[in-house]
Amino acid sequence: MIMKTIISILIIAVLQGVSLAIPALGHGALAGYCDTSSQCGEGECCVSFNQPRGRRVVLDHLDYDLMQYAHGSCKKMGTQGSRCIVDELKTGTAGLYYDCPCNSGFVCNGTGSIVLNKGELGACVSAKISKATLNQPCSSGADCADSECCLSNMRPIGKRSLQTAHGHCSSMATGGSGCLVKMGSGKPSGTVYSCPCLSGLTCHGTGMYDVPLGEMGRCGK
Repeated sequence: MIMKTIISILIIAVLQGVSLAIPALGHGALAGYCDTSSQCGEGECCVSFNQPRGRRVVLDHLDYDLMQYAHGSCKKMGTQGSRCIVDELKTGTAGLYYDCPCNSGFVCNGTGSIVLNKGELGACVSAKISKATLNQPCSSGADCADSECCLSNMRPIGKRSLQTAHGHCSSMATGGSGCLVKMGSGKPSGTVYSCPCLSGLTCHGTGMYDVPLGEMGRCGK
């Protein structure tokens, strides 16, 4: 009887030791890693390692053995000019995202470009921007603010380029935002299918293509 009691105590001690050895999300070796955004800092969200269609994000320095304890990493939520997805896909887990949404006080303004498996690419803009300017109907770049272009309400079909005078004002692409290489940079005078980078930035190609619009890129110096 005494022997059984001793064995039970040893088993409990071992199990307690194992539970104490499990890394805590957001602390120690798992600082910056998470299962939900509540485990991240202020202004951050939890971005899933598993992206749509099985894609994986870069795991930084996370050890493979620690991946069993975390499903994502903490990333900054979007502020002015940050990349965003207009209609954020749901991962099925509360507080776990495929891409961080815009932070409080910002909204995701669509660019018309599509990210495969995710949806329309956008840029975070201040929610205080007058809606009389942002998204207003336009027929040329002159109808929009200096930092906006006139984005066509239609997209080309196949190899045909459908010209239209109808569009809406949309934010120009900023550093880190998606763009089309052939658009170059600077405010265009007419309607376009994708807003180019702001003047002073270059659209660096990624090797990926948006058919039929051409090679996709990212704005940078």
